[in-house]
Amino acid sequence: MQSIATLIGSDLVWHKRNWRKQAFDLYAGNDVIATVSWENWQQTKAIAQIGNKRWRFERQGFWRPRDVVSAVELGETVAVFERNRWGYGGTLTWSNGRSAEFKGKRHGWWTMQWTWYIDNQPLLHFNSKYSWVETKDQVDIVAANLPADDIAILLTFGWYLLMKKTADETNAALVGAAGG
Repeated sequence: MQSIATLIGSDLVWHKRNWRKQAFDLYAGNDVIATVSWENWQQTKAIAQIGNKRWRFERQGFWRPRDVVSAVELGETVAVFERNRWGYGGTLTWSNGRSAEFKGKRHGWWTMQWTWYIDNQPLLHFNSKYSWVETKDQVDIVAANLPADDIAILLTFGWYLLMKKTADETNAALVGAAGG
């Protein structure tokens, strides 16, 4: 994996691997630097990989769901994401007590920006631009003042949250259409 410091200012773009699989690759130019793929059809579990590091992301709970990040090789919890009551933002808290906030902000009708903040300072931006033809999902690393593994988790876990949000909205629309 390229060092996180070399990725600051790079053109990072998430692409779906193919139309049949829920697997995504993060490109820096022509190089794949990260992957996220769903483990089950309910889209509650995913595996992320950057270099030789792998994490499992899993949605747990029903009334007050939370997402757990665990190291695949060790099987131990690395961080837990608690969603805000209203919306998809929330707080990721690492096992050492450090935390990062995930917040969304709309920029016009077709553009949404999600940002990871630590101590109210932006660290990563996810920019989704929708059009009738394509969706472009860029990531901008604006600061690298965390250990590389923590930034790698934010890069991949942020993408997992956005894909989970899309799946939840799609499922809600299907249920609404079937009931109405």
